Amino acid sequence: ATPGNCTTNVVGSSVDALCTTGTGEYMINVVMYRSDQGEQAVESPWTPVGQEASVNVPWTIVNYWLLFQ
Repeated sequence: ATPGNCTTNVVGSSVDALCTTGTGEYMINVVMYRSDQGEQAVESPWTPVGQEASVNVPWTIVNYWLLFQ
């Protein structure tokens, strides 16, 4: 089963997530923006269900979402 019961939080310059049900792994994808660089993407490592994923975002956060495998 895919990861489920997932929560995400923006804390300072990072996006954190935790999925607590299902099996498999998940990752956080973030689009960030800086005026002199435009938009760029950063992502967390693939993280097993039950462990917290986190990604540092040094620029302004535009959007973020989770991917599952």
